[in-house]
Amino acid sequence: MGREEGSGLVEGVSGLTSGCRIRLCENKLTFPSGSPTPSRTFSALKELVLNRTGITWAQVLRCASGWPVLEKLYLESNDIVISERPVDVLQTVKLLDLSSNQLIDENQLFLIAHLPRFDLLNFRLEQLILSDIGISSIHFPDAGIGCKTSMFPSLQYLVLNDNQMSHWSVIRELDKLSSLHALSCTRNPLTEGGRDPQTTRQLIIARVGQLRTLNKCAVEPEERHGAELHYWKAFGTEWKAAGGHQDPDWHLPSADFLAPHPRYQLLCHKYGAPEDAELKMQQPFQLKNQLRNKNLTFTAY
Repeated sequence: MGREEGSGLVEGVSGLTSGCRIRLCENKLTFPSGSPTPSRTFSALKELVLNRTGITWAQVLRCASGWPVLEKLYLESNDIVISERPVDVLQTVKLLDLSSNQLIDENQLFLIAHLPRFDLLNFRLEQLILSDIGISSIHFPDAGIGCKTSMFPSLQYLVLNDNQMSHWSVIRELDKLSSLHALSCTRNPLTEGGRDPQTTRQLIIARVGQLRTLNKCAVEPEERHGAELHYWKAFGTEWKAAGGHQDPDWHLPSADFLAPHPRYQLLCHKYGAPEDAELKMQQPFQLKNQLRNKNLTFTAY
């Protein structure tokens, strides 16, 4: 599979011209002042692991022109700050791992939200790993209630483990990602702190309509149906108080309700408007009892 260990110097690395995979973990790379961009191309390089090498984002972009077919780039634990948008580089990357770079915030993520540029249709960023970066919020300002964002148009798998997410607004925003079907978000305040894990799972599934895998466990149609019905019933009283009504002529839910519950209207179209007899908060233990005998299917990524 090609060379596995590097010399630690950019000059030495740039001398490699073949091999599908290069791993330089914990080799501190040095970039001499004024050193030119490597001119020799890694023509077959598909996977590059640069974890804990001290590389900066600017250095990544400087070298990336030499990786014309790169598909997987791992940059874990480098104190990276995404300081600029990639231009004509990293256009073939399908998987990007930025885990444990604690200086990254949601505004920096906007700089990679359109990898690659829109005229390149064959390759797009499909998997983004953002574990342990300290992020607490995500917002896509270009998309309103019930709409999809133009950012990360082909992102299918997102990993947000070990972060500081504590509000449901984060999950609500993830529903705006048009291609997202697999999510991992374990060990966040939202999913910990004594909350019932099955109830939390159901609420995430109900809020992100296209999810087929959550925390590496497949979301079967039966589970989605149950999760959406639970959510539909649980917030029915709040929906009615905010102007929701079974009669379309009287139905006018407020923006204050629709903002935190953008999928609720869709669920009303899917299951019908909740009747008065159904407007009763479902207790977590009831949901837990319903799920006790269900089998969960785990999916590897």
